[in-house]
Amino acid sequence: MCGLAGIAGRTAEKEQIRAALRCVEHRGPDDHGVYEDSQLSLVHTRLSIIDPSRAGHQPMKDEATGVVIACNGEIYNYRELRLGLDGEDFRSQSDTEVVLRLYLRHGITSINMLRGMFALVIWDPRTRTLHLCRDRFGIKPLYYHHEGDVLAFSSEIKGLT
Repeated sequence: MCGLAGIAGRTAEKEQIRAALRCVEHRGPDDHGVYEDSQLSLVHTRLSIIDPSRAGHQPMKDEATGVVIACNGEIYNYRELRLGLDGEDFRSQSDTEVVLRLYLRHGITSINMLRGMFALVIWDPRTRTLHLCRDRFGIKPLYYHHEGDVLAFSSEIKGLT
């Protein structure tokens, strides 16, 4: 189990980021990370199961494009999907990096290829698009609140306050 939370449409204040981390920290005791730019603040706490090395740290960013991903859950068919990504230079053995590379190659429709239980966030600064995705059965929680130009989201409903 991992946790994620964030706000899009504006940058969060430092105390808001700390509060978001506190809300989801019990979901991922092994690692935590923060990504911020002028349009998004994103926190992730990690329970390290697949690739517990530092290479699996999240939020994960593709340096060439700036695309950022954070994932809660597990992609069961990530090894098979990875085999189909010939020529990709992987830095980790994580399922999250496979999803990132799939997105970069095939766009958001690549989510349809995933088999597993997951809630994930993909921020694409090239198009200023935020994708919030869950598995078909909604096994992993992903709550959100939209007001005006601001969207808040979290693995825990208390993370929206």
